Amino acid sequence: MRGLSLVVTLAMLSASAAIVSIPPEDAAGAPSGPISIWEAWSRGYIEIEQVDLVVSGVTFSHLGYEVRNSGPVDARISEFMLLMSPNPQEGLYGTTAQDGILTKQTVPAGGAIEYAYGDMVAQGVLPSPPWWCTEEYQFVQSGVRVVLGGEIVPFAMESNLNTVAPDPGGTQSGVWGHLRLSPTPVVGKTIDGEFWKEIPETAGQLLHVVLRATNIAIKDTTDGLTDPDAPNALVWDVVPAGYAIVPGTAEPSGYTLTALPDGSTRISWPANLPAADITGWFPGGVPTPYTSRRFAYDVTTPHLAPGRAVLPRALVSADGDLSAEANSALPVMDVLAVPMPPTADAGAAYEAYEGDAITFSAAGSTDPNGDALTFRWDFTADGTWDTAWSPDPTATAALGDDIAGQVRVEVSDGTFTDTAEAPLLVRDRAPTIDGVRASAAGNLTLRVAGEKWHDVTLEVVQGGVARRISVTRMPGSPDEQAATLEDVEFVLTEDASITVYYTPEGDPVNGQPNGANPVWVIFNTSSTEARLHHTFNVLHPDTYVWTLDDLMPLLLGSAIRVQVDASDVGSDDLTFAWDFGDGATASLTVFNDGLGPDPFPSPDVHPIAATGEATHAFGAAGTYTVTVTVTDDDGVSAAETLVLALG
Repeated sequence: MRGLSLVVTLAMLSASAAIVSIPPEDAAGAPSGPISIWEAWSRGYIEIEQVDLVVSGVTFSHLGYEVRNSGPVDARISEFMLLMSPNPQEGLYGTTAQDGILTKQTVPAGGAIEYAYGDMVAQGVLPSPPWWCTEEYQFVQSGVRVVLGGEIVPFAMESNLNTVAPDPGGTQSGVWGHLRLSPTPVVGKTIDGEFWKEIPETAGQLLHVVLRATNIAIKDTTDGLTDPDAPNALVWDVVPAGYAIVPGTAEPSGYTLTALPDGSTRISWPANLPAADITGWFPGGVPTPYTSRRFAYDVTTPHLAPGRAVLPRALVSADGDLSAEANSALPVMDVLAVPMPPTADAGAAYEAYEGDAITFSAAGSTDPNGDALTFRWDFTADGTWDTAWSPDPTATAALGDDIAGQVRVEVSDGTFTDTAEAPLLVRDRAPTIDGVRASAAGNLTLRVAGEKWHDVTLEVVQGGVARRISVTRMPGSPDEQAATLEDVEFVLTEDASITVYYTPEGDPVNGQPNGANPVWVIFNTSSTEARLHHTFNVLHPDTYVWTLDDLMPLLLGSAIRVQVDASDVGSDDLTFAWDFGDGATASLTVFNDGLGPDPFPSPDVHPIAATGEATHAFGAAGTYTVTVTVTDDDGVSAAETLVLALG
């Protein structure tokens, strides 16, 4: 039965179609705003039943569809949704009702909407909203509840469904005409049997995807019209990038997998979708013999950010050309956050020398929830954090002491933390001797005797600097005929010379012209004195210049100071040691902080530059090899030698 006595006008319909998307809803728990009818169904809020209508006291048996919403939010019917009784996903069925199309409405929370038979709405007999019959040969039957399968009316039917025109030639006739003249494939898609579900965010969740395609067109092989079969139909779905089809789960065989530019994968099946054959049928209570095809596969998820995840709609084409003629409802999932700690990674082994900058990296750390991470470092794993929390997974530090141990990083996602360690080897670097300086300090005296009135000048040149004193021989004791350069320091590692000049020409003659002037160069310290003697003769000009290029004889017995400049890039104490080559030694320790021994490991990076001095007087003439050694508090040393020829 058609449900009513109606004149059927067959018409060819054409329409452009757009895929309608469903805005995402709030994730997890009870929704806070309007949701799609499909989500509301899967949440258990929706019942759809064919019912009797009562209008102004008049009962219209079987002509209504009631959509009841027990949920706390409105449910939107934003697409022309197809009711199929039985739905292809039901399998065995009992009493069925007439299939139909529900027009776009919003079902209020805790309320219901009654749809009325569309043509009687168009004729003004029944109130809106209308539903339109798609099963011409099935009786209407109140009391039958309908199961949703996610099928949506093909795009080509939408323009007709946007009208509410009475028959003959109206909207209902347009629906039946399309189903009689054109292949009308529809497709539903479910995820684990639902249109909405909740899943944890962790990767590897297994989803069972089922597509069901049906050609809801009808044919009568005796009416002379072209049968609207779809023997070369194509059904396909798109698996988003990051999701993975489980091998061996796709069915039936004969499918094709196609990699798409965005990283997703299309899975498609050829399908023979014949129109339902109603040859010789009369309207009654038996469902139309539609042929539905089932396609399925399993897929695993990547890690998903908590919130709303939307999967693609399934698509179907009657001509197998990937030009979709209908799509399924939009499956959605609420992704639930799963509290899980991050996994810290302190990086590979680190090696360096003390004082070198080391860049530590925890960039390999991960968080299964994709949460933003912060990091802090304990460079020597001694239990004290050396940095504050930072979103930067790297930290750079220079360690002031050699160490063979671990570096530790702690990683936080704001709720949970994890720590990791990596081997750390900081090698000791030997101290550096930056300079060795041997010197002797004292007063240098020029003493003159002999012929009166003659003058003598002493010049000391060292390091390019000259100092002079002069004495004119006057009557009186020679001890009173002297001049002194005070605080003279002879640096034995630098070139130095003493030159004494005699200039008798033009001086008054005292006695015979062959007079002479003995002179002494005297170097004295607080405890020693050394003298060198020379005689100037007026008649012998070759004696007028006395040059002392080798000062070592002058310094025999004098206190010689050996000064050592040294440095260490590590935070080390330095011990200076002198071996003077004659059996005498000396030592000195300079503390890094100037107070006491450096602890191990050093608390900070504090390079040291220090000077050590030792003084020694050599008692006999000879050549001495002076060895200076600088040792850090880790026992690593550097040494240099200095040769002194005295006497």
